[in-house]
Amino acid sequence: MVTPFRAQHDTPAASTEPEILTTGRTPRLWAGYLAAGWAGAYLLSAHLPIVILGRPLLPWPEDPRPGSQMPSNLTEAAVIMMLVGAAGVSLALVRPWGRAVPRWLLLGIAWTGSGVAVAHWAIWSAQAAMRLINGFNTPPPNGVTLEAWQTYAHRLDVLNLTLYEPWFLGMGILLGLTAWQNHRRSRALRRLAEQRGDQPSTPPPPAWMIKNGWPAIALLPWAVAAVGVQLYWVITVDRSWARIFCLVGIALSLGAALSGQLVQHDHAQRLSRVLGGTLVLGGLTVTLFGIMSFAPWIFAVYGPGLMAGGLLLELAQAHRLAQSQRLQAQRVARYSEGC
Repeated sequence: MVTPFRAQHDTPAASTEPEILTTGRTPRLWAGYLAAGWAGAYLLSAHLPIVILGRPLLPWPEDPRPGSQMPSNLTEAAVIMMLVGAAGVSLALVRPWGRAVPRWLLLGIAWTGSGVAVAHWAIWSAQAAMRLINGFNTPPPNGVTLEAWQTYAHRLDVLNLTLYEPWFLGMGILLGLTAWQNHRRSRALRRLAEQRGDQPSTPPPPAWMIKNGWPAIALLPWAVAAVGVQLYWVITVDRSWARIFCLVGIALSLGAALSGQLVQHDHAQRLSRVLGGTLVLGGLTVTLFGIMSFAPWIFAVYGPGLMAGGLLLELAQAHRLAQSQRLQAQRVARYSEGC
């Protein structure tokens, strides 16, 4: 019999770290919490104060250019969403509720974010170091003296090299460590199941996330809203590629709602897995596109909405699987009592 997840997660005898196979020690998944705190600290000290106060709490040199100002609230909203996303992915890789998201997607986001953050640190740190060594030779803009322009650039490069870019390096390292720890935990869980003679399996999400089959029910109003929004865009948008994209989204939304109901009756299992992964990955892609193009409706509503539909479909499958396992356990118990 497969050990319940809570016992696997909480008891030293069933820890999911590789060390448990030889030492019995309880795992410490610290990197995900530290990564979330790292992202949250940068959010609260740098970008959120720009929206509220007009400048960061961290040191920042005064721009000598006439009429210059901090980035717009729209730009900051996109950055804030990325920071919240980094914190959310980090916690999802170490907390039980993260099992509502496909593991391959969380690990993909974490490793991608890790690589992008480290590359950001390397490129901009090298650029700042070269300017500090060779001098800042860019001519000043109109209305700014050469001395004021060089002083501003020097202070900015020093801050980037010593404060802002090291944050990207730390974020990249912590995201990578979080993904690595999650991978080790999952690998150890499979080894532990093999040693016990159990079939390796992925623990289900917490009971409250799939209780009473609400994800399959929630898929219906979600599909109505998703189809309505995309149909409106098909009618009003004058770009053919956008219309085709929305028509594909309408088909996926209707398919997700239908398969979410069918999966509760043990039908369309494979289709629901494909549609769920497509919606989550597609929603993530749309969200990133919206952030890069500074389109608030896309990165704040449309992309997350597609991801929400994919997650609901994943939860609907998890509910049906948990229900089947519970019924099978009851049949085994009745058979054992009869013997």
